[in-house]
Amino acid sequence: MDIRLRVIQDSIKDRENHFALQKSVALFPNKIWDSEEIWEKISWQEQFKSESRICYVIETVPEFAYCGECAVKNISSEIPELEIELMPEYQHQGIGYKAMIMMFDKMKRNYGKQEFLVKVEPDNYASQFLMEKLKGIPAGLVKDSLISDERVEKFVEVHRYLLDERMQEIAEQFGIETNLLLTHLLVYKFNLNKMRTNPVSEVNTTNKRKHIECPRNLSKEKLKDSMLEMEEGLEEIKKSMDSNGKLNDKIAAMEARILDKVALMETMISN
Repeated sequence: MDIRLRVIQDSIKDRENHFALQKSVALFPNKIWDSEEIWEKISWQEQFKSESRICYVIETVPEFAYCGECAVKNISSEIPELEIELMPEYQHQGIGYKAMIMMFDKMKRNYGKQEFLVKVEPDNYASQFLMEKLKGIPAGLVKDSLISDERVEKFVEVHRYLLDERMQEIAEQFGIETNLLLTHLLVYKFNLNKMRTNPVSEVNTTNKRKHIECPRNLSKEKLKDSMLEMEEGLEEIKKSMDSNGKLNDKIAAMEARILDKVALMETMISN
């Protein structure tokens, strides 16, 4: 299947497709993305408020059917971070691989970038397979901001049961303690000067390794814990009502944290 990349536009069509994509990949779509107004305020505007972010629509050729999106989050940084999301009906067909190769080429030709990073959830095996297929090199971990520092110890204690054999293999691959996978994201690094990828026209998806289907239990538990923390914070605000005008400050702080959490949910790669 042939595809093309084009820069996303502030149009009704692109907005509707973008919204449909996020609902399709959300872990709890009915609970998170049930308000179009919230989506417009947080997610859609995010695409255009920063000149450092470049988002591409992935379309089939010549039908121009919408497949998903890929983006560079911070083109001005020394090593930009990339992300990709596909509609469920276009996953596991080699489209993600082709789109990433095309984006690598655009970043190199248009911006002179040679190195990139991609962050992946430890239980997102399909994305890990894509990173390996693209010759991504394990480059350590980064703390998952969905889990606050105050809740790390408890979260690890409660969710050790999720560290199955597959998780142990990932920990060995990255050379880290298995427990860290519960509260961190995997980081893959790409150096175009050292990559030897197949041309897009030669990608063979018929004999690829079978993807490991996974219910994303770890990612769902992180999201649940994040929502629980927000609920607890709101309860704390209710109990701390006083007559000194401090309540409004606490509400504003909690609102900011909630917006940050929702923004982080958007960045979770699910392809």
